[in-house]
Amino acid sequence: PKVEQKGFTQNDIDRFILNTLKAKGFVSANEADRRTLIRRLSFDLTGLPPTWAQVQAFVQDKSPNAYEKLVDRLMASKHYGERMAVYWLDMVRYADTIGYHSDNHETKPLYRDYVINAFNDNMPYDQFTREQLAGDLIKDRTGSQLIASGYNRLNMNTREGGSQPKEYTAKYLADRVRNASTVWMATTLGCTECHNHKFDPFTSKDFYSFGAFFADLQETPVGAQKATKVPLPKDEAKLTAIDKALEALTKKLETTDVSAGQAKWEVAQKAATSKSVALSSWQRIGPFGAGNFDEAHAKSFVNEAAVDLKKVHGKLKWVDAKNYVDGKVHTLNGANSAHYLYRTIQSGSARPLELSLGSDDSFRIWLNGKLVADKKISRG
Repeated sequence: PKVEQKGFTQNDIDRFILNTLKAKGFVSANEADRRTLIRRLSFDLTGLPPTWAQVQAFVQDKSPNAYEKLVDRLMASKHYGERMAVYWLDMVRYADTIGYHSDNHETKPLYRDYVINAFNDNMPYDQFTREQLAGDLIKDRTGSQLIASGYNRLNMNTREGGSQPKEYTAKYLADRVRNASTVWMATTLGCTECHNHKFDPFTSKDFYSFGAFFADLQETPVGAQKATKVPLPKDEAKLTAIDKALEALTKKLETTDVSAGQAKWEVAQKAATSKSVALSSWQRIGPFGAGNFDEAHAKSFVNEAAVDLKKVHGKLKWVDAKNYVDGKVHTLNGANSAHYLYRTIQSGSARPLELSLGSDDSFRIWLNGKLVADKKISRG
């Protein structure tokens, strides 16, 4: 409209307003004083009154863009997002309780914070819409996008015993259709839950077709909803770094030939094992003659539980059998007689050790003063 009024028309919106006022025979009000302006603007954009210092600064600011600077300052405040979020949270039925029956407590503060941050960050409306309706379906979604999809869980839900799950599944679906169509489409689609609309071009089929968009939501019809674990924004950078490190290590593992390293490690382990156990040379005494095989096996010719290498037994005494090498066959002379072999084993830690031996005929083995093996075998 080609209308102008000094002090009123500063942009095309003002001209449309002025044109309508004149058509209705109204006269525009004078511009409010500075104190009134800053109070109105502060309450509108942040919900909070200005401080006395802020009022004084605005009143004394004589620059031609003083009002614009005030708007910019208020919109840069964190309280701007809090104020704007109030209206949105009301529309999407944000609440701290479940709504039905005992009205149990249920908090969703991460969704509230998402909405506040969206306004403060000036998030594009299409992104704001997409993340709330389907943030959980976005490829490589962020924790924030998953939180945004919490919009789909803002409906009332019941925990009352005896409630019919199918009934409440239908209630939840209808509630989502009503809310989404009202908030995003500003329509009366909710009227068609029961019948075709009397005035608007909507049918009941449209209502339940719209509901198909929410039909795959996984929820508990009756009872407490299962919580969804979501990484907080402050943790996302750390998680991303961990994922990249794992990816790099996985690629390195896939391209590394570990066979040579494995063989080297096994040799090193074998060497370390051999060094960790100290074996003395063998000591031996015998043969001790017996009247028969049974006596040779059963009789204790020395104190087997507490060997004394210095003790002499008749004409026999303990000797250092340096020629006895592990892994080789050694002949013991004397029919129906007993021979004793003794050695000490020292280990830096408790560990299992394997003893392997062959015999002709029977044998008994003592370890730390206890009989641990007794094999009476006659091989002829």
